[in-house]
Amino acid sequence: MNDPERRDSDEMDIDARLEAYLDGQLDDAERRAFEERLRDDADLAALVEAEAAIKASLLRLHPNAEPSEAQMQDIVASLQGRETTCRRRDTRAARRWPLRVAALAVAAALGGVVISTVFVGGPEPAPFFQIQPLAKLYKEAVAQGFEPYYECHDDERFAATFLRRQRQPLRLLPMPQGTRMLGLSYPGGLSRDTTAVLCRVDDAEVVVFIDRLDRDDPRVAENDDPRLNVFRQERFGLVFYEVTPLDEPRMIYHFAVAAED
Repeated sequence: MNDPERRDSDEMDIDARLEAYLDGQLDDAERRAFEERLRDDADLAALVEAEAAIKASLLRLHPNAEPSEAQMQDIVASLQGRETTCRRRDTRAARRWPLRVAALAVAAALGGVVISTVFVGGPEPAPFFQIQPLAKLYKEAVAQGFEPYYECHDDERFAATFLRRQRQPLRLLPMPQGTRMLGLSYPGGLSRDTTAVLCRVDDAEVVVFIDRLDRDDPRVAENDDPRLNVFRQERFGLVFYEVTPLDEPRMIYHFAVAAED
């Protein structure tokens, strides 16, 4: 027989671990245990990616801004009751949905971000999206410490992430000496689903931005920084952009489609 109190306790524990995971506060053993759970729980993995994307957007838009306590109280108060009109897919998503809206609302309060939210008929709030030059996003990533939002070193999880976001299960080919993949970020660019792969190549920061080819837009290649190069390639119905201080692309060729079992 199911115990409602135990179930609520488990969900609260998962919420706490999710926040700690995203904030880098789990020790190595806790992080490995949580990532093992992510491999077995597709809904939780999707939620982690959604929360990471929100945090990424807030950091990118307002890297030094912190909402005041009064702002947070006003924002949360303004959202009270609205979540009851939203269609919910599961208890966990319902529990965290108001927090996602609050995070986006904080961004709006701090910097005038345009938010388009449909409270009736859709479970997810959708912030206004604008195509941005990838060189600009690259420089923001470097300025913020060049840390990925999600360290994804499991081949199956890596492929599943691209399958979900770009409809192709990508995998990394063997890395040459002096080259390593740090993890994934979701800073936007071509679309909300653009996936950025952060790499180090001979101690240089390199980012490969990947999205579906039908979302390509030449504006993302705009670059007025002579210290950076933007290289482009089309494969597998995808478009790859490598932004790098090096004179030639070094990472863009190291992606392939994962073979199906």
